[in-house]
Amino acid sequence: MTERRPVTLAARIDLTRHCWFLAAVDADAAVHPLLRCAPGTLERWQTGTDDERISFLRHRIAGTFQLGATRLFQRGEKAGCFAVVFAESVSSTSLRSPDAASRDRRVVEGVARHFCLWMIRPPVFCCRQEPDGSLQTLDSTVEADDLPVLKHSLAVLNRLTDSDELWEYVSQPSP
Repeated sequence: MTERRPVTLAARIDLTRHCWFLAAVDADAAVHPLLRCAPGTLERWQTGTDDERISFLRHRIAGTFQLGATRLFQRGEKAGCFAVVFAESVSSTSLRSPDAASRDRRVVEGVARHFCLWMIRPPVFCCRQEPDGSLQTLDSTVEADDLPVLKHSLAVLNRLTDSDELWEYVSQPSP
C-alpha cells in the first residue's frame, strides 16, 4: 500500500457569506485551495434553536471534511489534522444586536467543542477569526508546538478566500 503524505485539512466557515472553503496545508505550511461552496449554502445556520444551529453546522462541516478527504486521497495525501476557522466580516458583526452576537458565539463555540470532543483521529483545531484578523482558539486537540505554524497557515487561507479562481465549486444538498 502506498504511504500517503499527511496534511492539515482546513475549513474556513464564512459566517457572513454563509459558505465554506476547504484547503490542504502541507508540512511546509503552504496552503493549497481545494473546494468551496456557493455563497448562501450555510444560510440556515442562523435559524432555529441553538441545538438545531449547532447540528446544522456540525453536519455541514463533517460533510465538507468527507469531500476533502476524497480529494486528498486523489492527490496521494491524507488528513493528519483537521482545522476549522469561523470567520465573519466586521460589518456584519456591528449590524447585529449584542444578544444575537452572543448567541452566534455560543453556537460557534458549541460546534468547536463538539469536534474536539468527538473526533478521535486526526487531531482538531477550531478557532474564530477576530475583526483584526487574529485567530482566537476555541478548542483544540492539536499539540501546542504545532499551533504557531497552523495559525499562520490559517491566516493565509483566510486571505485566499477572496480569489474565486483558486477554488473548485461544489454543490451541497439543500437543507
